[in-house]
Amino acid sequence: MGSIDGSSNVNMDRAEETKILANEASKAIIFSQAIDLYNQAINLNGYIVYWANRAFAHTKLVEYGSEVLVVHGGLFSVDGVKLSDIRAIDRFCEPLRKV
Repeated sequence: MGSIDGSSNVNMDRAEETKILANEASKAIIFSQAIDLYNQAINLNGYIVYWANRAFAHTKLVEYGSEVLVVHGGLFSVDGVKLSDIRAIDRFCEPLRKV
């Protein structure tokens, strides 16, 4: 719910404008600026797309040690999961079977 003075809507609008600037910086391959702008958007409104876009920018800077947002099946986590943790998962192993 928005506040009486509409500050919630203003924050959402500012966050979206900031995300657009961040997307432009990302397209221009200025990923450090994009990360800063996504951080600003996240501070205004924690919309999941801003987190995902920031994580993408971190990967473009090869900052695999940075915290990333883990998105899977509609669930997300910001509890300090690192990209290296995700990469360590062997997705191609067969499950153990009883013989």
